[in-house]
Amino acid sequence: MGTNDSKNYFIQELMDRVNMGFAEREPKLFGATRPQQHSLIRSLREMAPSSVQNWIASCVPVAIRDAVVDRTYTAGHDWAHTPAIGLLADWSAYIRFNVRGREREGMLDDDTLRRYEDWMRQCFMSLRDAETNAPVVNKIHFTNQQSAGARSSLLPDAIVRWTSIAPPAQIDSPLIGSLKGRLSNGRRGNHRSDCFLITMGPGFEHGTDAPPLHIKELSPIVLERLLSN
Repeated sequence: MGTNDSKNYFIQELMDRVNMGFAEREPKLFGATRPQQHSLIRSLREMAPSSVQNWIASCVPVAIRDAVVDRTYTAGHDWAHTPAIGLLADWSAYIRFNVRGREREGMLDDDTLRRYEDWMRQCFMSLRDAETNAPVVNKIHFTNQQSAGARSSLLPDAIVRWTSIAPPAQIDSPLIGSLKGRLSNGRRGNHRSDCFLITMGPGFEHGTDAPPLHIKELSPIVLERLLSN
């Protein structure tokens, strides 16, 4: 756990801007239609203070809360003209592409998917804190390029890692303009990708100077120790 410096409160409007910019770059793909979400639930949640939302959430079953949040992200899209959407996430931002042949109304084929990934990367990496000009995004992982496996299609298609700067009130981009927002979910802490591991016994390098391990290395270590015992 660590300080909650996530910028996920920008993600839905960010994706609106990225999609709109892509439509302007690809007029043959979109025609006169522009990707725009028309969701009453999203509009209500954007207008209602977080304290009111939290009070309502405490009064209804978990299944209803989950359904409302899900509809905030997924309802009201014209899927034939929506390249991607942001998903509900924790610290990093998760993005799902509308891929032809995978989604029921997918619109991105292999060529347009590559162009969209490039455009999205440019947009996110151009984001700056309006007050300090510090970068907002550290890195973008495209899972279709970095992960494999029978269920890799169930992963988010892109994972955006934010920088550790304090959540800004406004972010600017020369590509998609300025966005205003604020962290209002009341969470002072959040899950983080960094962690520590305590090891004992022969064969381990001890002390704080030991080289950092990737999480993928943890399972083989555990398996080896179980088999050796």
